[in-house]
Amino acid sequence: QKAQPDKASAVADQIMLKFPFSYYGLRARAEIGGKTLEWSAKKSTTEAKLWFTGAERIAWEKAQLLIRSGWIEEAQAELRELPVPQRADEKALRAVIWAAAGGYGSASRLANEAWDEKAEFRRPPFTDAAFPRVFDEAIAHEGKERKLDPDLIRGLIKQESAFNVTAVSTSNALGLMQMIPPTAKEIAQSLKMGTLELPKDLFDPKRNIKMGSFYLAQMLNKYQGHVPLALAAYNAGPTRMDRWVRARASLKNLALSRSSAPENEIWFDEIPYNETSLYVKAILRNLLLYKLLAEGRVELSDPVWTTR
Repeated sequence: QKAQPDKASAVADQIMLKFPFSYYGLRARAEIGGKTLEWSAKKSTTEAKLWFTGAERIAWEKAQLLIRSGWIEEAQAELRELPVPQRADEKALRAVIWAAAGGYGSASRLANEAWDEKAEFRRPPFTDAAFPRVFDEAIAHEGKERKLDPDLIRGLIKQESAFNVTAVSTSNALGLMQMIPPTAKEIAQSLKMGTLELPKDLFDPKRNIKMGSFYLAQMLNKYQGHVPLALAAYNAGPTRMDRWVRARASLKNLALSRSSAPENEIWFDEIPYNETSLYVKAILRNLLLYKLLAEGRVELSDPVWTTR
């Protein structure tokens, strides 16, 4: 079939406009920018008029006082008493407040809604609220210990738990890196950590990051450093991923592939597990954005998950 570059360019423009922070949106920007992503947004002041009832105003003021005092859970409880924000500027402001209160899931959702409505909010401090840099000491330590990119760990945590220390999934995965108890017990034995007290031990950030990073490194070793395949296995389980890959003749040598050309990533969208398909792209997006927001400029290698 004859190529249609004009049509492809138009589609890429729409993806970049509507989904600038998606994996495909970032890839399209990089392709136009000569394999370079740049981010030049600077912090500036944003004002928003907030309309509260008497009780809501008290909750708003109490939340800010509790944040300053370090009473994070109590601050979040007060923020839940507030009405759902309707305007983009109010959502953006609330995102920053939620992030200050450690509610990064709510912060990310509100920031996403705000900048989808108004591009002016695609900048700090709203990007910082959606892509926080917390637990940095533990992440840096485990990155060095396991030879993992800290931004890959960070990006996985954002997708798994939105940095919620006490997150519990419907499948009983626990904590920041969403470890399921059977896998956690095996890892604790490998690391000679003794008997786990569940769920308490997996709600400890340092312990959870240590165990989750160890498991991520295991997946990377199993799949010969192929990051997307390791991420898919982390989410769906290596047994299911192995079964699916073996059933696809075209993926026979997937673990050996070192190209992120579009034709070599079609399998992302063919994974029969919808959550896993989205998961892989989300974490690769997070990896790129964490680097971009920190450095302002990222030169993409091939594959993109070996950024420099």
